[in-house]
Amino acid sequence: MSTSGKRPKYITPERAGAFQFESVARAYPKRPPYPHALVDALGALVPEEGGSMLELGCGTGELSRRLAPRLAHVDAVDPSAAMMEVGRGEEGGDAPSLHWTQSPGEAFTTERRYDLVLTALSLHWMEWEEILPKIVAWLKPGGVYVMVLSRTIRAVPWADAIQELVPRYSLIQDFQPIDFRAEVDHFGLFDLSELHEVGPERFEQTVDDYLDSWFSRAGFVRDRLAERAANEFRAGIADSLQPHARFGTDGRQWVDIDVRATFVIARPRRKP
Repeated sequence: MSTSGKRPKYITPERAGAFQFESVARAYPKRPPYPHALVDALGALVPEEGGSMLELGCGTGELSRRLAPRLAHVDAVDPSAAMMEVGRGEEGGDAPSLHWTQSPGEAFTTERRYDLVLTALSLHWMEWEEILPKIVAWLKPGGVYVMVLSRTIRAVPWADAIQELVPRYSLIQDFQPIDFRAEVDHFGLFDLSELHEVGPERFEQTVDDYLDSWFSRAGFVRDRLAERAANEFRAGIADSLQPHARFGTDGRQWVDIDVRATFVIARPRRKP
């Protein structure tokens, strides 16, 4: 895979705009949560007292909300008003240390410096040549930048059906994988760690929430998908996982999911 320092062509402003839709924002918290081990790993990178963090492209701010009780100051920045409104209403969204700002990362301005700058599944939506130098400038001496690169469901029994249905119905037909570690290294601004992996961690979810979570993705925006296609896709996933669902005491159907995450720690290179 070649590196260019440029985002792949499939990442367009229109596709980035998917997260402005209320339907996407409402579905987003139904994605499986990040493993507790990821939150612990991020928390270990900041001082125990007085630590600060900036999350760029925070969406509904899951990691900002979960880390806010440990930190003195957290800035959560995202261009989508809909995502931030949902995030404020989720658990921890009103933490005293948490400050929300609606802005693209590239346009965000602050005089504050941070122990940790974080992008979690969001760097691909940003202009790398603009945001990466800003991240360097926003870090305190000794501060680190962390790229969370994946939050994946490990080997569910219905994986074959997903592999068949997603390409058939996705709005993104020209997807290309990105080697983020290589792309960021292209700019020569950071010394990068190897890829870290945490998990898998078991997560229980209702079948309805699992199905709805698919429509939090740019490739499955209900406002853009034909209604028939959206319903067929949802029904196809539902049929494939039905043999693996169980009824809870609440009468609803549940599935057990193992979630893992990967991340890279980046430390600014010292000037000679």
